[in-house]
Amino acid sequence: MPNIFKLIAVSDEYKNANDQNVIELANDADPSTLSLQYVERINLHIPKFTDGRAFSQAYLLRRRLGFKGDLRATGDVLLD
Repeated sequence: MPNIFKLIAVSDEYKNANDQNVIELANDADPSTLSLQYVERINLHIPKFTDGRAFSQAYLLRRRLGFKGDLRATGDVLLD
């Protein structure tokens, strides 16, 4: 099965590196309102590790909106 999206967890010290064409998306924001034409990366904020809304946002960005750039999880992310 092909990967639907690539989600990268980063620490706070790296999340703002290379801020050129990067959007910080709150977990309660609607991704369909974004203009994604020149966006290279979207940081999806996870306020608590039990909050899965960022995963739904990532799915919408890839599948419905066709976003091809990087998606990164920031905030309270647990690494496996």
